[in-house]
Amino acid sequence: MSADMAGDAADLWGRGFSLIPVHRAEHGHCSCGDPRCSSPGKHPEVKWERYQKTPATADQVFKWFGNGTPRNVGIVTGAVSGVVVVDSDNEAAEAWAAANLPATPMQVKTKRGRHRYFKHPNVPVRNRARIDTGDPAVLIDVRGDGGFVVGPGSQHASGITYQRLGPWPPIDTLPVFDRTWLETGPPKPLTSPAQAPSCTLKAGERNEALTRWAGKLRHIGLDFEEMDATLQAVNLRRCGDSPLPACEVSTIAQSIGRKPAGDSTDEPAALPALISDLDMLALPPLQALVAGWMTLGSLVAVYGPPESGKSLLLLLLAFCVANGLDWLGLAVATTGPVVYASSEGLGGMPARTRAVKTALDLSLDRASGVWTLPAAVDLLDTTAVGRFVDAVRTLSPVLIILDTLARCLSGGDENSAGDMGRAIRSCDWIRRETGATVILAHHTRADGERERGSSSLRGACDTMIENKVNHGEIVVSVTKQKDMERPARLTVRVVPVEGTASVTVRLAHTLLRTGELSEQQRRALHALREGFGSEGATIKEWETVSKVPRATLYPASRKLLKRGLVRQEKKRWMAL
Repeated sequence: MSADMAGDAADLWGRGFSLIPVHRAEHGHCSCGDPRCSSPGKHPEVKWERYQKTPATADQVFKWFGNGTPRNVGIVTGAVSGVVVVDSDNEAAEAWAAANLPATPMQVKTKRGRHRYFKHPNVPVRNRARIDTGDPAVLIDVRGDGGFVVGPGSQHASGITYQRLGPWPPIDTLPVFDRTWLETGPPKPLTSPAQAPSCTLKAGERNEALTRWAGKLRHIGLDFEEMDATLQAVNLRRCGDSPLPACEVSTIAQSIGRKPAGDSTDEPAALPALISDLDMLALPPLQALVAGWMTLGSLVAVYGPPESGKSLLLLLLAFCVANGLDWLGLAVATTGPVVYASSEGLGGMPARTRAVKTALDLSLDRASGVWTLPAAVDLLDTTAVGRFVDAVRTLSPVLIILDTLARCLSGGDENSAGDMGRAIRSCDWIRRETGATVILAHHTRADGERERGSSSLRGACDTMIENKVNHGEIVVSVTKQKDMERPARLTVRVVPVEGTASVTVRLAHTLLRTGELSEQQRRALHALREGFGSEGATIKEWETVSKVPRATLYPASRKLLKRGLVRQEKKRWMAL
């Protein structure tokens, strides 16, 4: 959802309309997921009967339209919003409406006609009633009590956008052409939205409520002028007979407008229940992602100078976590899908991916559970973060890698505590919504001694991992560990992978033992590991599964044995 769409929703709510979220249609497909949907982009996402009587709260509207999820906005018609809408849905109907209806300034252009908004007459208006135009071919519907229309800024299934025509000035009274399209019986006085207790801001509540709403508007990126216009409408509509002076409302908008976009001023969250020491001891322990190094759901930064192997290290970690393989000799404790956001685009990712999968003996013809986003995630843009969360949530990832942090601070300053704080809050949002560990790839300062930018990053991270180049080797060490003892450092080397055009990293002390295997040796080792486990195989079984000819398998097995990658017990061979 764009800031413009969120702003439209905020403006409509501020003017007293009861709003609901409506499914969106893109490329002819409705977001409800039903391929046979008969009303794509035109039916509510929620059960909306309650909003026919009482408008949604500001917090609920913000949750629907301020979280970055693309959706249409629905305006509930009738007494709850104080309007009825005359819908001319084809060219003939629009021509009749233009010639016969008052020129109310409150109009929205639809695909084939217009929505004309009129004041509710304060008597029940039957929904989907039809105006008698005298011509059966000219069909004009009235949306009244219990109905809704798709609001401005929304997207039609055809791709066109419902277009607001001019500002929202006061609207005309509903013209009554024929009372047959009103409910029969004596008029029943209806409570207007301005009189409803749930919608009215009382003296003593006005400043706090308007400031809170201003914070939400700033959070979705609206500037001072946009906030001021919306707050003025909220003030006039919601403050009953005693609205704040316009200049005071502008002061609120100006004050909140100084805050960085993405910040929000909101009421404090409810205090969580207190936990006794006995209940605390009964809580489950933290779940490890990589034993001794990082926990599931934590925030981790891996930092180092350029060409210190950060991306290679993290790509190797991604495939190890996705496939339950040891990472540099460390046990992967939690296995699941991984999302890797590469801010450099695809670039060398295909070659690196081939190298890592080859080095780990993973099939090149089968997916291994690693998903790549060839773009940076703008952590300073709540809309972008919301879209990213929606995109990855269905994968249920256990690990999300953002490479690099600098590219994710689009237009921001990593030395600014404010910008870094907003980025950290976005990472917290991603972790909270997915439950995944989030790793940020980051750079060191020019002196190479510490990570670059604001110290608030180190304060927020659960784990900090440093890569430091030393005489052609890379020393990987934990420089901050919040909930565990710091593990021993690792020393790795960048090595080419046979049969690929790229490289990976391996533990320096195992290079002499593993060396570079030939394709036949690698195939034999992979077959033994994957096909037989701890039981091992006879040479005949090994030949059958690996499809390595016996004449080649004999010398391959001796080489693997010499390098400590397999062992032999009597007539059975087992991988180590």
